[in-house]
Amino acid sequence: MIDKLKALTELFGPSGNERLVREYIITQIKDYVDEYKTDNMGNLIALVKAEGVSKGRFALVAHMDEIGCIVTCIEENGMLRISSLGWVSPAYSGFNRVVFENGAVGVMAIEEKNTEKELTLKNCFIDIGAENRAEAEKLVSIGDSCVFVRETLEFNGKYSGKAMDNRVGCLVLTELIKSADKFPYDVSFIFTAQEELGRRGAYTAAFVADADFVISVDVTDTGDVPGCLRSAIKSGGGAAVKIMDKGIVSDKRITDALIKCARENDIKYQLEIMTDGSTDAGVFQTAKGGCAAGGISIPCRYAHSPVEVVDKDDIKSVLDLLTKTVTGTYLC
Repeated sequence: MIDKLKALTELFGPSGNERLVREYIITQIKDYVDEYKTDNMGNLIALVKAEGVSKGRFALVAHMDEIGCIVTCIEENGMLRISSLGWVSPAYSGFNRVVFENGAVGVMAIEEKNTEKELTLKNCFIDIGAENRAEAEKLVSIGDSCVFVRETLEFNGKYSGKAMDNRVGCLVLTELIKSADKFPYDVSFIFTAQEELGRRGAYTAAFVADADFVISVDVTDTGDVPGCLRSAIKSGGGAAVKIMDKGIVSDKRITDALIKCARENDIKYQLEIMTDGSTDAGVFQTAKGGCAAGGISIPCRYAHSPVEVVDKDDIKSVLDLLTKTVTGTYLC
């Protein structure tokens, strides 16, 4: 599992530039799906047709993009001023290495005069080792994006690295595609673009999928570390069945089916209410004529940092729950 997760998380793929992630996923799934395509937003949409007569249309969704920064100005001294692609916290990100698509490496630093209370990305810059603007412009341009540099490691049953949000969800979908024998539904596996910028890819993908049932696979915050927001979600507590987030109240048909499936198959699960974020599921629920939508989440500590942490048993629980639900008749 760690090798597969490393392959995904260590790819360069900020919002709006998911190409390398998309290309890698295609290599993993192309021999297992009936068809696949990339739409104009950069979403990857793969179809696995039902065994026999389809009992409906299912869509499983995970976003490919990760948070990052974009260059907005190159100063005379060669330092880069930046804006965020997705929610990037200076407190989480300062004094970490970053990399650009062309391989240029830098360090995100913080102006010394600023206190933690005043800190925003306006007080941050990226040092790529250039002596002046002309030298910096040989390496990067206005509009170039960068992501954190971080190796994915395993420790005591946990995985830590950048872009767990949401390459771990992409891993779950690719593993399901490769391992499932048959589906009673026509299943669209949708790997979306630009989720961190407001779930943009989901808005176009929802019309293409035109699904009856949708389950989004993403990460969720935990409530099991000191000083965090109070939450019932624990790392190692099992698959998190989404009840609600800021963008959706999950369809009861979905949550009931997931809970029933977890109980009948002895799959460890917990219930999720996320008060400070949303996933692609909410877009699918309301697009076009709407559909029954919900989510399964992987608990993630330190989300939107370079050292996000997930539990390997939670990943297995999510994969098992999703597999049993979609290959069974819980929603037929």
